[in-house]
Order: sequence, then structure tokens, then C-alpha cells
Amino acid sequence: MATNLSIFQSAFNKQRKDKFIMVFDLPKILKSQKSVLERSNNRVIPDAVQCSIYGSVIPTLAIPSINAPYGGQVSKVTSYSRPAFENMTVNFTIDNMFNNYWNIYRWLNSFNDGKTGLYNAPIKSDGFMPDYQTNITIYGKDEYNKNVIKFDFLHCFPVSLGGVSYSDRDATEMESSFQYSYHQFKAELI
Repeated sequence: MATNLSIFQSAFNKQRKDKFIMVFDLPKILKSQKSVLERSNNRVIPDAVQCSIYGSVIPTLAIPSINAPYGGQVSKVTSYSRPAFENMTVNFTIDNMFNNYWNIYRWLNSFNDGKTGLYNAPIKSDGFMPDYQTNITIYGKDEYNKNVIKFDFLHCFPVSLGGVSYSDRDATEMESSFQYSYHQFKAELI
């Protein structure tokens, strides 16, 4: 048993699934459209999404092994490479004015306008569109709601926005989801 532990914890100290917060800033393309007071078809409310998120998943990290045959046996060695990350899904409760849904809709619609079918910004040769991307951070919290770890998703952009189901027979809160793609992922203890 290790004796040089800097932090002693009870065996009952376990992380809870509901101890997190997700934060992100609007991408540059939407910042010119932000408004805190004015609600319109040409505006977005910057903090509308964060306060209604109730679930997301931290990705599985994998660096696969490869077979290295030698003689009559096969050894396994690391490939030193990571496959592309799967798209991340974020679940959220739609607010009564649809402001959070609208933000993601406007962001997704900036890639292919639903009316014209066009994307009107130049694509850089490296494929990155920095004005249309943002970084997303998920903070894991302890039992006192203090941030203890952060997960950064870099160069994020939405790839889908979930449907909305209306029903006269269901009076529960309306929920939806969106998926985003990202280029890099990193974790850091706080």
C-alpha cells in the first residue's frame, strides 16, 4: 500500500453523474448576432444553452495495438495513433422561449442555409473554419460543487440537432439533443 499519498479519501467518496457543468462561447460567426435583451430571428442569446444541458458523455480514448509478427509468434505493440473521435451528443431541456434550441439551429444553419442551401464563407486549405468553431469545456465537480477536472473539446462545430416531439398526452418537459464534432480532446486536473 502506498504511503506517500497527498490526498486521503474515504472509500465512500465516489463521483456523481450529476456533478458537472458544460460551458462554451458562441463561435465568431454568431457573436455579431448576440443579444441579451432582444429576441428575434436575426439574434441569439449567448448563455441560453448552458443552463439547460442535462447530459453528455466524455469520449472513450483509444490507441489501438497492432500485430508485429516475428519468427513463429506475434507480438502486440502500440500503434502510436488515435482513431478519429466519435461525434459527441449533448442532451438539453428546451426552454419555454426556444432560445437554446434557436442558438444551435442558427449555428448549424450557418453551414448550409435552409432557405438558400448555400454556405457563404471561404474554406481554408487546412479544412478548419475557425469563425464557425468554438471550444467546449465540461467541468467535473466534487460533492461541494468545486471544479476538480476539466475536459476540453477543441475546434467544435454542430453536425446535428435533434427533433422536437409535441404531444397532447405528455405534459413533461420538452427535451432535445445536438451532436458536435471536434478535432482534439484533452483532460486536465484542476
